[in-house]
Parts: sequence; C-alpha cells; structure tokens
Amino acid sequence: MLRNDIKMKYKHVHMALNILVILALTTSLTSEYLSFSSYKVTLWGINHELLYEDVSGTAYASFGDFDSFACEKSRNEDILTICGSLRTFEISGWVLGLSCILYGFLSVYYCFINWKQRAEKIVRLVGPGIYITGSMMYFLMISGSYENVNKEFIIPTYESGCFWVFVINGMAFVTTGAFLFNYLRNAEDYEEFDGPKGLNTEEILMEKMNSSFTHKVNSDLQAENQCTNRSENPYDTRKLEQENMELQEKLRKITEDNWVQFNELKLRLEKTVRESWKDPKKAGPETLEKVLNELKELSLCSLGQKSWENEKDDLLSTVRSLNEEIERSRKSKGKEEESLRNQVLNLEAERSVLIESLEKANADLRVLEKAKKNKDLDQANEEILRLTKESTTRMQEIEKSSKIIQEKQTKIIQLEDLIKRHEASESKYAIQIEDLKRALKEEIPMAGNISEMDSEAFNEQLSFYTEALKRSKDERSQIEYKFQTLSSKNTRLKSELEEIKIKYQESTNQIDYLKKELTSMIDNKSLQEKTIENLGDMSSLIESLKEQDSKATEERSIITEKYNTCKSAKKSLEKDLKVTKKKLTKLENDINNHEKLEKTLTQQLEKLKNDINMHLKNHKSQEEEWDRVKNELVYSNTQQTREIDVLQLRMRTQENFFENELQNSQLENGMLKDELNKYTELAEFYKAEYSRLKALENRLNAETPSQLEEYREMMNEQMGKISESLLMYEEKISKLTAEKEKLRKKLVAAEKEIQSISEECQVLHKKGFESKKESLLSLGSIDDFSRSIQDSLIIEGISPSIIFHNPLIERVSKLRKEPPMTYATLWKTLEGMMVDKHKLDQNDIKMAREPRSAADYMFEYMYQKYGLKALGLKQLKALITSLEELYKLNHPYAIFYCRLLGIFHSRPLPIRVIVYLCSIQEIFNKISRKLKETDENYAEVYEVQQFGGEASIVDVVEIVKKIYKSHRVVGERILERLHMDQPDKLEITILKICGNLHRENKDDGYVFRALNAKQGVLDYHEFIDGLRTVLDIWISQEDAEALCSFIDEKETGMITFENWKKKVSFEEQVKKIYSKAAMVTKADFLNSIVSEYEFQIVEDYYGLRKIIKGNMLTAEKASQYFVQLDSSLSLEAQERLFKEALAHEGGNGEEVSNEALCIIILKHSIGGHGRGIFQQEILQEALSQ
Repeated sequence: MLRNDIKMKYKHVHMALNILVILALTTSLTSEYLSFSSYKVTLWGINHELLYEDVSGTAYASFGDFDSFACEKSRNEDILTICGSLRTFEISGWVLGLSCILYGFLSVYYCFINWKQRAEKIVRLVGPGIYITGSMMYFLMISGSYENVNKEFIIPTYESGCFWVFVINGMAFVTTGAFLFNYLRNAEDYEEFDGPKGLNTEEILMEKMNSSFTHKVNSDLQAENQCTNRSENPYDTRKLEQENMELQEKLRKITEDNWVQFNELKLRLEKTVRESWKDPKKAGPETLEKVLNELKELSLCSLGQKSWENEKDDLLSTVRSLNEEIERSRKSKGKEEESLRNQVLNLEAERSVLIESLEKANADLRVLEKAKKNKDLDQANEEILRLTKESTTRMQEIEKSSKIIQEKQTKIIQLEDLIKRHEASESKYAIQIEDLKRALKEEIPMAGNISEMDSEAFNEQLSFYTEALKRSKDERSQIEYKFQTLSSKNTRLKSELEEIKIKYQESTNQIDYLKKELTSMIDNKSLQEKTIENLGDMSSLIESLKEQDSKATEERSIITEKYNTCKSAKKSLEKDLKVTKKKLTKLENDINNHEKLEKTLTQQLEKLKNDINMHLKNHKSQEEEWDRVKNELVYSNTQQTREIDVLQLRMRTQENFFENELQNSQLENGMLKDELNKYTELAEFYKAEYSRLKALENRLNAETPSQLEEYREMMNEQMGKISESLLMYEEKISKLTAEKEKLRKKLVAAEKEIQSISEECQVLHKKGFESKKESLLSLGSIDDFSRSIQDSLIIEGISPSIIFHNPLIERVSKLRKEPPMTYATLWKTLEGMMVDKHKLDQNDIKMAREPRSAADYMFEYMYQKYGLKALGLKQLKALITSLEELYKLNHPYAIFYCRLLGIFHSRPLPIRVIVYLCSIQEIFNKISRKLKETDENYAEVYEVQQFGGEASIVDVVEIVKKIYKSHRVVGERILERLHMDQPDKLEITILKICGNLHRENKDDGYVFRALNAKQGVLDYHEFIDGLRTVLDIWISQEDAEALCSFIDEKETGMITFENWKKKVSFEEQVKKIYSKAAMVTKADFLNSIVSEYEFQIVEDYYGLRKIIKGNMLTAEKASQYFVQLDSSLSLEAQERLFKEALAHEGGNGEEVSNEALCIIILKHSIGGHGRGIFQQEILQEALSQ
C-alpha cells in the first residue's frame, strides 16, 4: 500500500512537471531570442518595432520575406548585420523549433499513456534528450559576435526566448533525474522478493489483511468525523477524536512494521535453505544451527505478532467504547442545545412583546399630549410647551433604551451579559421613575391651573413604568433559573469529559508499553544479526584451519593467536570506524548547516542592504524632488513678487500722472471759474451801470442842462477812478511774471552748476589716475612691465569671450543715438541691478541651476524697471554711453562695471567671480555709511555715491577677517591693496591697531600687558610678532616695521611704552575711526578683490608650468597631463580641450604649446586649478562660522 501511494504521488508530480514543460514550450515557440537595436529575431522570422509620434507597433517578416525586401534594398547597419547571418538564424530556428515540437508531442504522449499504467522508459528519456541537443546546437550556431558594415564586432542582446530555453532544459533535467531515481529505487525494492510463487501469495494475503484492517480503521474514523462535524458546541471532544486518529495511525504503522519483519525473516530462512540445497557439501552442523536460530526467531516473531494482535483487538475495543461514549455525549449535548435554542426563541418572543408594549405606550403618550395641547388654556401655554418638550426628550430616551435593549438581545447566547443588561435596564427604569416623580413634584406646584386630565395622564405613565419594571424582574428571575440549569449541565459534561480523558491516558500508556517492547525486540534482532555475521566469518576461518591441520599441526597455535589478535583488532577498528563515521556525519551536518545559515544570512543581509539602499535612494530622490519643487516655487514666488512690484510701480506712476493731471485740470477749472465769476460780476456791474446811466439819461433828458453838466463831472471822476484801478492791476500782474522768470533762471543756473561740478569731479579723478600711472611707470622696471603684460595676457586668455559678441552691445548698436544718462541715475541703476542679481543668484544656487551672467540679467532688470521694452532699451543705450565716457576717464567704479558686464574691457570677469562679488558687495552695503541727500550736501553725497559708498577701515578689516579667516595671507594682501598708493599708509596702520583695540574695549597699554613687556620695553621682533599673532591684527610685515621705525626715532631697536603713548595718541585715533581719512570706498574694495583673483590665477599658471614640462605637446602627452590633474575626465573631454588649446594658438597642427595648455586648464578649472578661494561655497562656509 505504501509503495502504491508513493507511486501515485510520483505520478502526479511527474504529470505536473510535464504540463509545465508543455506550457513553457508553447511560450518559447512564440518568443524573441536576439535583438539588434529595434530588430528582434524569433525562431521563424524577424520583428521590427515601429514608432510614430505617440503610437507604437511591431511588424513581422519571415526570413525569406526579409531577405527579398530588406537585404537587397536597405543600407541600414542593423539590417545588413542581420542579413549577413540570416541563414544561420533560419537553420538554428528550424532546429530548435522542431526539437520543441517533438519534445512537446512526446510529453503529451507520456501524459496520455501514464494514466494507463504503462509508461515506458524510452518515452521518458527521448524527449528531454532531443530538446537538450537541439538547444545546444541552437546556442552553438547563434553564439558569438557579428560584424556590421564598418567591420566592427557587435554583440547582440539576448531576449526572453533564451531564458525560456534554459528553464525548459532545467525542467527536462529534473524530470529525467526524478524518473531515474524512482526507477532505480523500485528496482532495489523488488530485488529481495524474487523467490518462488508461494512467497508472492503470502505477500498478497498480508496486503489484503492490512488493507482490510486499514479499511475498518478508516470507516471508524469517518464515522467519528461525521459525529464531530454535527457538534458545534464549544464543549465538544475534537481533541480526543484527533488523538484517537493518531493512535489508530500508529497502530497501522506498527502492524505494517511487524509484517515486514516477519517477511524478512521468512526470506532469510528461505535463502539459507536454498544455499544449503545448492551446495550440499558446505552444509553441515553450522547451517543446521543457523536454520534452527532463524526458526526460533520466526516462532518468536509469530508469537509476538499474535500477542500484538490480541493487544490490538483490546485497543480497538477500547477505542470503540470511547467512540460510543463520545457519540452519547454528543447526543446529550445536541438535546441540550435544542432546549437552549427553544429558550432563546422564547426570550426573543418575549422581547418582541416588550417592544410592542413600549410602542403602544409611546402611542398612548402621544395621544395624551395631543389631547393636552387641545384642552390647555391660553394662560398656561408656556408651561404646557415646556412639559411637552420634556416629554419628547423622555420619549427619545425611552426609544434609545429600546434600541439598546434590541442591540443587547441579539447576543442573548451569552447569558451573563444579558443578566447584566437587564439589571442596567432596571436601574434606568428606576431612575426614570424617580425623575418623573421629581418632575411631577416640581410641576404640580408650578402648574396650578392644570386640569385633572393632565394629572391622570402622568399617573398612567407611572403605572406603565411600574408594570415594565415588574416584567423585567420576572424575566430576570426566569433567565437566572435557565442559567442555573445550564451551569449544572455544563458541570456534568465536564465530569464526563474528565472520565474520557482518564481512559484515553490509560490507552496511551498501553501504547507506550507496546512501543518499548517493540524497541527491545528490534534491538534483539540487531544483536542476532551481528552474531550470525560473526558466525559466518568464523566458519570460513575454521574451514581454512581444517585444511591447514592436514598440512601442518604445528602452525595451529600460531594461527589461533593471530586470529584472536586480528579479531580484537578488527573489533577495535570497527568501533573506531563507527565512531569516526558518526563524527564525520555530525561534522558534515554541522558544516552544511553552517553553510546554509551563512547563505541565508548573506542573502538576508544583501536583501536588507538593497532595501536600505532603495529606501535611501527613494528618500534622497524624494528630498531632491521636494527641494527642486520648493526652489522652483520660491523662484516663481520671487518672480511673481517682482512682477507685482513692477506692476505696482507702474500703477503708482500712472496714478501720480493722473493725479497731477487732475490737479492741473482742477486748478485750470478753478481759474476758469474765477474768471467766469469775475466776468459775471463785471457783467452785472455793467448792467447795473447801464441801467443807472439809462435812468440818468432819462432824468437828464427831463432835467435842465445845468444839471447835466453836474452829472458829467461826476461821471468823469468815476471814469478816472476806474482807470487808476486798472493801472494798479496791470502793475501787479507784471511784477508776478517778472518774479516767475527770475525763479526759472535760478533753476537753470543751479542745474548747470550741478553738471559742471560732476564734470570737474571726473576731471580730478582722471588726473589722479594719470598721476598714479606715472608713479607706477616711474617706479617699475622693464622686467616688471613685461611681467605685467604677460600676466594680463594670461588673464585675457582665461577670461570669457563675451567681449567679442556681447549681447548688450549687439542689442543697443541698432538703436539711434541717445543722450547719456546722468551719473547719479547711472550709479543707482547699477547698484540696484547688483542687489537684485544677488537675490536671483541665491535662488539659482538653491535650485542647483547655473547662475546667469550680468549682461544677460541687465536686459531683464531694465525691462522690469521701466515696464516697456522700447523704453528699457533706450535707457540701456543711455547707460552704456555714460559708462563708456567714464571708462575713458579711467573711473575705477566704471571699470569694475565694464568688467562685470563684459563691455569695453579686455579682461571680463567669469560668472562664478561675478556671483562672488555680488555677495561681497551685499556684505559691504550692510556696513557702509548712510548719508541723507539734501540741497546743502549734494556734492558730498555724490562724491560718495559715484564709488558705491564708503565704510571705515576698521569695519572693513573685520569683514576681511571673517571672510578670509583660514586664508590670512590673502586677506592681508587685499587690505594692503586698499591703501597701496596713499602717502599716509602709516596713519592707516595706526588706525587699524587702535580701532581693533577700541572694538575689544581695550586701552593703549593693553599691547604691552598682553605681550608681557618687562618694564614696558619690547624689541622690534617681539612687538611685530605680538601685534600680528597675539593680538591678531592684520597688518603686513612692512607696515609693522615702518610703525616701529616711526615710534623709535632714536633707532635703539626697542619700543617703550612712553614712546608708544607719545607717538600714538590713542584717543585721537579713536575719534578718527569714522573720519574721511579712515574711509574705504566700495569700488576700491571690490577692485582689490579682483586684483587678488588675478594674482592667484597667475600663481596657478606658474605652478602649472612647473608640472607641465616641454615646449610643444602632442595630444597623447596632453591627455596624460589631463588625467594626472583630473582622473575623471573622459576621452571626449580631453579631445575637446586639446582642440580648444589649438584654437587658442590659432593653429591647426598636431602639437600645442604648454602656455596654451595651461591657460585652457585654468579656464575650465581642471583639477581645481584656476578656482582659488573665490568660490561661493567657501564664502558661505566662512560667513556661517
């Protein structure tokens, strides 16, 4: 039976594997195997992926169609490479396709014949062999590289078909291996039963007996399972049934083992009998003893088997009795469950009755309330409304309580919870009754005019609630009685279960006892087998000894001794071998376990690492995406705010314009109204005069001529008065017009004076720069002059080529000539551009974008400022013309802006230096001195404004110390360049020292105290080193030595405190900290930083000249130097740099000079050369510290 079960399992597994193979073969027949870019090779043809806008598709062509249409006409590289090996693809495809079809047909055939129990060995082995050979031939034919049109080797990419081939090969190996393993195992199992026919019949009988026994056991188990399925009570006996099933399985296994042992003993006895019949010469007393021992073992086994069968019958009877008891308990439990269900149904019916009674009570209450509302008097309306509201709230509470009762009664199986809920409902009813009583007590005195009908309604409510309480108490008593009955039944069932468990334990003890007896029998059997083997070895030795006794009797004793020694040695060796084998097996198992653990742990670690890396990458990508989105939002917000500001400015200008126009129009209207009033008054006056004169005329006509003369005299007097008043008005008007003309002339004169003052300032600065040039040329030698020319050529080579095609000049050159912008407006515009560009650069850096150049940003700034493109270009033209005039005058701030914008100057600044300088000028603006512009100090304000502002040297030193904290030499050079050409350098040095001491709240004697001066005396070295290192005052060595010689007039080599106090008046110097002599302009500060940048570029250039040796360099030599400086440079970048170096020299040869190569390296900052310390990252780090 076991063997048949194993065969069936093997059959099902093998069938499943064959079905999977068939599915894999069908997918491999239609899949793709190789791909050349967009062309993919299958077994029967070629697929081509087509893309048209957003639509994609595939076109299929067989090998013949592809050869006739594509290979003869096309010149595509991929098509020609496929055409070169088209026949190999076709042949290999047919080979693999036929092998797939044959293997699939044979696997289907195997599945068909496997159900008829006649699976053949050839069918199982031929299919996998065909497919494996076909796949190997296919890969041998297609493997390797292919030549394209340019005779370059191309390795195609393998697609999903190759993967399916490997999977099918693996499944074929698995199926064949499983078949061979099962086949060999079956052959070994059936070798021992090749005897006479009587043995086969015995085996058949034994199998029948085992099958009948197992059939009985299974039928019993099925009956028990049916009984278990019927019971759904929580107090069921499923554990007991499972244990019974396990016991029966153990019984079945023990019976099978006994039958197997019995058959093995029989077979052994038959073998010994056969051997004795075959060789009767060898048969003797030893064989008889062997046969007798085997017969004894058979008899013992049969007796044990009989006793075992008796015990088995006893166990079966006990199991059946247990099953009967279990069935009885189930029947009793079923009856109890039916009674409980009936009780539950009764309770539900009672619940429905309660609900109906509650609904009736609610209906009655509503009817009473309606009757109350109709019968109440007008005087008690307010009180009745209050009562009705209270009654509605109480009704809601009653409805809520009914809902709670409904929800709780759904779980009526849990009897304890139901009792608690009834108690809660009782308490609620009692509380409600008490509330009603209280309410009635409170309402009865309040409502004196309530009718007798209302009191009767409340009494009915009270009676209803009392009846509900009584019902709930009755229900509670009934439930408690039912609960007691159920608890008694449960206790009875528990006692029965305990009895069943005791019986089951007794049966398990008996089984354990039988197991122990079986183990003892098996041990005896193994001992007997060992003794039989030893006796066989002894018999062979005794025969040899008998033969030797006939030859030599003397050697018998020696041989016996040797035999004993060999026997003992053999036993010891066997023991050692067993021990060593056990140790080896243990070690192998331990090693295998450790290797498995290591593999699992490594796999888990790799998985964890991959997961962590994936999470980190996702987290980083999400953070980068968030930062990018955030920066874009910030940038868009800033742009929108700028646009809003520009629009607001435009609106303000338009509003101001309209307001001015309105005011002017209102003034004109007022003047016109005044004139109208004057004219109307004059008209009325003239009318009155006319009427008066007409009346006089009438009177005159009526009166005498004497009276007329009198009136004529009066009229002449009035006409004289009128003429005099008109002359007075004309004189006043002429005076006002003369004053207006005088004011206009004064304004024109003031504007001319301002223009002349600015021109005089420019002329003075030009003279100053010319004098500086002359002093430099007179002091410098010819070598220094040539070196400066060489340095300027180096910096010109490194500078960007914006000077030749500047966008500002190209845009403005086509416009007509504009008048130059006023210098005050020029400086304000350029300062505003620098401030806005600094903000834009910071946003670009946060968003990881490349900052824009100053020339590109100038257009945007002018458009934003003036609103219209045409107006912005006109103002830009005016700005460039005025900047050109100042550049020709060698104005330092104009030169700085020309280098910044890349116009007129031969050495424009790169973008990264512009970004750095914008940040520096933003820092300088925070410490610069603010001046209010008035009419009196206009010249002073303009003097400061044209150089970008000014700050005290003490504040500038503090800024330089913070920015260049880790680069002191650079900071000292920058500070030294600020006052290089001034004659009062010594005064500036003293100001630096006194300003530093004053900033730290120290006095003039602190220098000698900090330097531990003995008796207030220091030598030159102690004084200079103390100032530079101990007090951390940034002055150069030359300035410190000049200060020592100034203090020590007698040249004693010692600095005393008295001389220091006498020569350096500390209080006066503190007062001078913010004087005009201590001021530094922003133009000088930024130009000194630019000159330091150029100095570092030149130093890097001469450092590279030491590394790059040789006058002329080939491309290979140049690439070696490129890799030496920066190993991450690609070959394409190296070629591009070499070509750029050739273009820099203007030649097209194959070699380049080391000067040109050094300039190109510095221009592109390869290996960090040419960057210096003028980087935004270093500046931000210094400011953050």
